[in-house]
Parts: sequence; structure tokens; C-alpha cells
Amino acid sequence: MADYFHGVDGLGGIQKTHTHFFPKDPWEDLFDFPPEESVISATARQTTKTGEPNPHLFTPSNEEACEVILSLLAKHPPNTISIIAVGPLTNIALCAAKDPATLCRAKELVVMGGALSVPGNITPLAEFNVYADAFAAATVFSFSSPIPASTKPPLPPIPKEDSEYNKRLRDLAGALPPALPSDRRLNIILFPLDCTDQHELYRKDYQARTSHLLQKGSPLAEWHSAFMKHAFQKMETLHTGHTQDATFIVLHDALCVWYALDASRRGITSTQKPVSQHGETIKDWQFRPNERTWRLSPPSDIRVESAGQWSRGACIVDRRDRKPEVELQFEADALGPRIGDDGAWLSDKRGNRIRVCVGTPGKKVFEDILWGRIFDAKR
Repeated sequence: MADYFHGVDGLGGIQKTHTHFFPKDPWEDLFDFPPEESVISATARQTTKTGEPNPHLFTPSNEEACEVILSLLAKHPPNTISIIAVGPLTNIALCAAKDPATLCRAKELVVMGGALSVPGNITPLAEFNVYADAFAAATVFSFSSPIPASTKPPLPPIPKEDSEYNKRLRDLAGALPPALPSDRRLNIILFPLDCTDQHELYRKDYQARTSHLLQKGSPLAEWHSAFMKHAFQKMETLHTGHTQDATFIVLHDALCVWYALDASRRGITSTQKPVSQHGETIKDWQFRPNERTWRLSPPSDIRVESAGQWSRGACIVDRRDRKPEVELQFEADALGPRIGDDGAWLSDKRGNRIRVCVGTPGKKVFEDILWGRIFDAKR
């Protein structure tokens, strides 16, 4: 779905324009059955057979993504593995369908997705990653709830063809347990556009950082500049105000990776009150990109619209000035209707519990760290 922006290879088509940077044995062959005989396919078979990691940074595998995720979570102690989701949540939802208990062993699920108080980037309301598989996003979000069934999305129409994905989609209908103990809920940290849009990289700054590397003939700088050039050009064609030096891209995904890798998160701070409770609204979060530290909201009830004609993929937050209500546990477990509160948004027992990144250590800090990671260099 994102080919229009990233190109069919995800890198602006440089697989065809810069062929000298790509191996003769393309990894795409792993998806053929049987895959073509190559070094990569042989490594993939060996990795799958033995389960032993190989010394390469890229470890190919013939297993499905959800199988690999669940295998890693099962092999390691609970709360030791962080999952960074920078695309649609389809594979995470498939994990939930197959083994929800193992999925909830994750330390955290860092999600780049959603738009809370800003426009979407694929529709007026929706951010791309959530929109691309809104049912999966709504399902995954529900695993943060004490009562997942209270925010469980309606099952979408499923095509009749008996594919593996459609089978697992049906399995999701029965995947949600009636309730989850506090230590078995999915700890979701959301990075919506409200936060990520404030971390831009301008073309003029990028060129200033790469020009001397290109002059020295750096292969890495040449490869990196090739797909970045495409990204800047695409922004010019899509957005008003993006011309020449004023053109910029937003570092959505990289921001999530930085958060997951940053050891300084031990000093993380939080806002004082959950959204839409005790008088605080989402506007009070005041997304700030220069906090000098990471700042998260308290667990808050954020739900995904999965069935709307025009609102599919929108993140819904209760912005009413209503007081929260204490609900008896047996009433919450029964999922009964609440007069004057359709959807039980005010209940203290139901609803999702998602934390949102509302403050980061700063754009300049991020840019310097990112540059050091890619080129092992400072400005």
C-alpha cells in the first residue's frame, strides 16, 4: 500500500538505478517455493533447522514472522524483549491469534502509529500503519485492557478463499480471553503522528552532512543519498510548502527505534493524570520534542475505529468532560451496556491502557545520534 511513496523496493527504486549495491542472490527468492539455491537460502534453511543464530547482521529465515516472534518470546524470560512495530500490526495480531499468553511476555510493544489530535497522513483522520490493518491494530490495542473483550473490534468480512491469513483472522474472533491479570497485559507505548511529526530532517541539513562524504567517494553515503533523494522529491510532490531547502522528511520509525535503544529511559517521566479522567484532556499532554528526557502519558483508553466508511483507522479518545465511574467487577465482566455511556468509556474496569510518548530528549540530540549511528560521525 505504501509503494506510492517508498517505491516497490521500499527504497525509492534504487534496486534498479543502483544495481551495484545489491547482491546477486536477492533475498526475495526466499519467498519462492522451493527457493532458488543460493548462499542466502542455504543460510535460511540452516538457521531454521538448528535455531542457532549466524554471525551476520541479517539472519534470513523461512519461518513466518509471527512464528519467529513467539519463539523468541518463549525462549527468553518475561519482560526482557521489546518489540518495535513500525508498520501495520498484522503480524502482532497473528501472534495474538496463535498464542496470546506468549505475546504478553513482551517487555513492551513500541508502536509507530495513529493520529490523536493532528490530521492523518493517509486519510484526514488515519495514520498509515493503523489504517493499513485497522482490525489488527484494534485487536492488538485490546490486549492492553484488563478486559480485552471490552474493546474487541467486530470481525471484518472475510473472503471465502481458504488462505492461511483468513483462517487466522477467524481465529482472532476467539483469541481474546475474558480478562487479563495486570502482569499479563500487553505494555503498549504509542508514538503517534502528534509526536513523530515534530522530528523533521530538512534537505539542506541532510546535504550539509553528506556532501563531504560523497566527495570522498563513500559508498554508504552514495547508497543512502540515493533513496533519501527520492524521499525528498516525493515530499515535494505531495505537500504544499515543500520546495528546495524547505523540503523535509519526518523520522517516524527511527524515533521509535531510538526510544527502544536509549539506555537513558531509566529516568523516564510521566504526566500526572490519565487522559479524559479527573478533568485532564488529551490537549493537556502538550507534545514536546525538546524535553531533555523521554516523557510518557499514563495508561489511557485509546481505541481504533476498524469499521467506519470514512473513519477507518482513526484513533478514538474520549474528549468529554465527564467524570470516571466506578463499575462493579461482575458488571464489567458481563460487558453489559451502560446507560449514558455507550462503549463504557467512563468505566474504571474496561477500555484500553496505552501509554503515549509525549516528550523526547530533543530533535537536535536525535539528529546527532542518528548521524553517528549511520555514518559513525558527528556534525
